[in-house]
Amino acid sequence: MEVIEEIYQKIIKNTDRDYSKKEFGELIEDKIDELGGLCDKKTAAKLIARDLGINPEEKFLELSEIDEDLERVSFTAKVVGVGNINTFDREDGSLGRVANLTLADDTGKIRVVLWDEDADLVKLGEIEEGDVLKVRRGRVKDGYTGLEVNLSNVSDVSIVDDEDFDVELDSRTPIGDLEEDMGSVHVFGEVLDVDELKEFENDDGGGKVRSVKLGDESGKISASLWEKHAEKQIEKGDRLKIEHGYTRERYGSVELNVGYRGKLSIEEEGVSYVPKITPLDQLEAGGTFDVEGKITGMQDIHHFERDDGSEGKVANIYLADESGDVRVALWGEKADLIDELEVGQKVAIEDAHAKENNGEVELSVGWKSNIRSLNEELDKITGSLDEVSGGEMVEVKGTVVSEDHVDDGKGTVLVREELPKIGCLVKLIGKSFVENNKVFIEPQKIEEVSIDEEEAEEITSRLLKEINNK
Repeated sequence: MEVIEEIYQKIIKNTDRDYSKKEFGELIEDKIDELGGLCDKKTAAKLIARDLGINPEEKFLELSEIDEDLERVSFTAKVVGVGNINTFDREDGSLGRVANLTLADDTGKIRVVLWDEDADLVKLGEIEEGDVLKVRRGRVKDGYTGLEVNLSNVSDVSIVDDEDFDVELDSRTPIGDLEEDMGSVHVFGEVLDVDELKEFENDDGGGKVRSVKLGDESGKISASLWEKHAEKQIEKGDRLKIEHGYTRERYGSVELNVGYRGKLSIEEEGVSYVPKITPLDQLEAGGTFDVEGKITGMQDIHHFERDDGSEGKVANIYLADESGDVRVALWGEKADLIDELEVGQKVAIEDAHAKENNGEVELSVGWKSNIRSLNEELDKITGSLDEVSGGEMVEVKGTVVSEDHVDDGKGTVLVREELPKIGCLVKLIGKSFVENNKVFIEPQKIEEVSIDEEEAEEITSRLLKEINNK
């Protein structure tokens, strides 16, 4: 009877028939009579299902159950991302079409690739974000970004009218996970840099664009905001929410774009960029890195003629940290920064490209890179913990009161780094962030320092009051 119940549930779920169990039982008896009693109830139930276009052996999976060992899969999931339609020429001269969807259920997400007539459903707007799709006999394949399901001529996809199908998943894509040619992505990040609005002429008459740099806990990316989005007043430090953006490769890097389908909003709170500083001895040619170090040497600007006859310029500085040292080439306008830098100054360099030169790795700082003095920032924002807010370089002093908290008698912050033992007084140098209304510091340096009796008494008194009030 268990098999008959499963078949009954498949018929109710996958057709417009609303048989009661009693009616389904009567249909089974009728089918047995029709065949002259030559089959049992289980076989009769399977035959009824096949008459209604249901394969009783077909199993619908949850997305978490799909793995590379499965050849063909069937499942029901909601469209949470729609990619762009791409065309290509086949060897026979015909035009091929392909579209990528991201489908999700409560157990996970998967990429689904539609070809030709199925891809046209996306182009015509017949398949949109939010639709619930029933996919049958899709072929499992190991794609560039993990497992994906390709629809072939034996596959089938249909839209299901199921208002109760809900997906409780975070649709935000971490910036570090963005890849070339992704469509309809949702991104939430901290604005790290904002360029001026630019106007341009084209065959359609002209347009507007503004570039910003965004970062979250996973990485950072350049984003181009087009037309009306370019006019939005955005400042460094804003939390930007982007919906239905798309990615493209530009100058060897992935770039995020927000066009006419995109949505853009500034949020009161959100994720913060967490810089990933690479030690100088871990630089690898071909990568792009953020580094910090002290300037140990400098060279004057060198002017040269490019192959096209134009004039270029470059200046070299030498940078060292606790792990090693590296030569840094400042190209173009960045070379002029040599007049603002000095030996002994500590600097942070963002988005520097590493390449090999004479067997050694060196860094190139061009128009996409940024270089700033850390000395100036620390001089500006030295103070007490109750004054610390997100997005600042700070230098503060306090007592270790737990394995991950420091208190200075005026405020307490969470520290994302191993601290000395409880009771030690430390000086923290690093960047502050706000996450879920809590302030924390990502330290670049932790020093144990001495404490005077008056300061110790003030901190101890405050902590005792807080304990007694709990």
